[in-house]
Amino acid sequence: EFLDHPEKKIPMIHVTGTNGKGSVSSMFAEVFRCYGLKVGFFSSPHLKDYPERINIQGNPVSWQLLSEGILAVAGAADKWKSSGGGEPTEFDVLTASAFWIFAKEEVDIAIIEVGIGGTYDSTNVIQPILTVITNIAEDHLDKCGPELADLAAHKAGILKSGVPMVSTVLPGPHREIIRNQAKAVGCPAHFSGEDWQVEGQPNFAFKRERLIFKPLPSLNQDDLAGEYSLSLLGPHQYSNAGVVLAGLSVLQERYPFLKKTAEIGLNQTVWPGRFEIIEKNGQIFVVDGAHNPLGAEALRAGLDEWFADQALTFVVGFLDDKEPEAFLEKLHRGNDQWIGIQPDSDRTMTQERIMSYLAPCQGS
Repeated sequence: EFLDHPEKKIPMIHVTGTNGKGSVSSMFAEVFRCYGLKVGFFSSPHLKDYPERINIQGNPVSWQLLSEGILAVAGAADKWKSSGGGEPTEFDVLTASAFWIFAKEEVDIAIIEVGIGGTYDSTNVIQPILTVITNIAEDHLDKCGPELADLAAHKAGILKSGVPMVSTVLPGPHREIIRNQAKAVGCPAHFSGEDWQVEGQPNFAFKRERLIFKPLPSLNQDDLAGEYSLSLLGPHQYSNAGVVLAGLSVLQERYPFLKKTAEIGLNQTVWPGRFEIIEKNGQIFVVDGAHNPLGAEALRAGLDEWFADQALTFVVGFLDDKEPEAFLEKLHRGNDQWIGIQPDSDRTMTQERIMSYLAPCQGS
């Protein structure tokens, strides 16, 4: 309110889910950029520097522009506190700064990634043109739990009346929680398997994933059906790209997408640190930010797809609030080797504790 509601000045897509938010958001951002729009993208966390969280046209904003945004938000926060409001959190400030910057820079559309959960997330002040829920799995249950059903309800909290939703949440109780919430608020809901299907296989020669997108009659959109080449690797990207194409189908009336635009965007999307393959000095490194059991499962599937039957060396570190046992159980194979490191973070798990979790892996 004290910033004159910058979030109301821009069409936005709101993305939540346990895993895949960043990949899905980056695909949306790149396709809209290829469509000729000026695109803002708000994500978290950053890999190296804070400006990465607020991205315009595929590039982090400058430190100067980020500073201007934070100073504007600081002034609004002072007015808010003077009128009886509370102390904003760090994420409140960053979220409001992103909205202010996107409005100032007059972006045509913004992709907004939820921080944690959905209902009480700072980003949930927006009225988007599309919402996306990728999946539901164990993570942040201390804040959004204690049960997965509670987490599903939190993520369904981003649904808005009249705003369509696309989701890859699997059939079962969590999908029904989301479906029921969609009905309650009057949100048109579309689910993978019910409204579209995907098939995929790796293209090793070109270091790409080959995707077939099949919209079903209930989606009522055939323009985007067909084959795509994905730059983001791993079989988990099939469902991520599928939900993006479903979202584009839903928005087809507002943005008449040419299939070629989606093909180019998905083929050149970049999202560092997500099954990123780097070749250096004759060695191959895979960099991935998996940090929960579902992420470990996706990482293992990607490794099995791209490096089948190869013994691997893992270099891993954990933050203190994570549960490595379930993570390692999904990831470990008997011929792998493990190296534990202590992350440079005030939330780090000690190296001694990390090594205690890795000990059973080393002995198998």
